[in-house]
Amino acid sequence: HKLFVAVEDDSSQSLIDFLSTTTNRENVISVVKRFDDNKAKRLFAGLSTVLNTIEEEKWLEKEDDDGTSKVVNAVNYLNEAACLTGAYLEGLTPRNTDQPSVIIDEAFAVAKLLYDQLIPLHSLATEEATHTQREICNVCERWWHGNFDGKGQLI
Repeated sequence: HKLFVAVEDDSSQSLIDFLSTTTNRENVISVVKRFDDNKAKRLFAGLSTVLNTIEEEKWLEKEDDDGTSKVVNAVNYLNEAACLTGAYLEGLTPRNTDQPSVIIDEAFAVAKLLYDQLIPLHSLATEEATHTQREICNVCERWWHGNFDGKGQLI
């Protein structure tokens, strides 16, 4: 599957390029909603690699040596990661939410990494950053309404 190739490339640009067409994006989101645990673990493991790099290297706060900004790339990747995570959660949202719903640890790790970028995104004050913040907030809201484990850490 081309999605896994793009996600496991450890390059933020591969996923952004892959999802750049509306058709690809809609098809991928539809497929992610139906992922089983093994496919989801693979997806979230790939996303985590780049998300950790964005966080550790503070991509939202600095520019490359040649003066080009990593900020735009980071914002776009965060947005795509949030969309994919939201699609996965939508596919899992249980009908009965009285009991906490179990979810794979890899999905929670990605949701937490996304959540941790809300404040750095806010400081950018760009339209793209604001849109990405909304996508991340949607993930947190879905997490909460789905009553998934760890929801208290995403508010």
